[in-house]
Amino acid sequence: MDNNSIQQIEGATHWPHLQRLSLAHNLIASVDNSGLDKLDKLHHLCLVNNLIASMAAFQRMSALAELYLSNNLVDNARSIFHLKVNVMCLLSTKNSRAYFA
Repeated sequence: MDNNSIQQIEGATHWPHLQRLSLAHNLIASVDNSGLDKLDKLHHLCLVNNLIASMAAFQRMSALAELYLSNNLVDNARSIFHLKVNVMCLLSTKNSRAYFA
C-alpha cells in the first residue's frame, strides 16, 4: 500500500491476522482511530515518509517488533519506551527534533 497518497487508515480491524503492513510514502498524519492497536498479530509496521508527528497511538501496539518511522514529523519518541525491547524505531534527521529523553 506504499505510494498511494493515502491520508488516513480505516478499517484495520477487518484484518485480524495481519502481521506486516507497509504504508510508506503516503500522506498519513495520524494512526489514531485506525484500529491498528487492535491487531494483536501486527509485528511489522512501516510508515516511512508520511506526516506523522505524534507517537501516542503506538503506545497501545504492544505486539510490534519492528516500527519504521523515518522521514516523518516526530519530535518525541518517549511514548513508545514501554514497547518490547526489540522494537526498532528508525528516526532520521527529517524527524527534526526527535529525542528519547
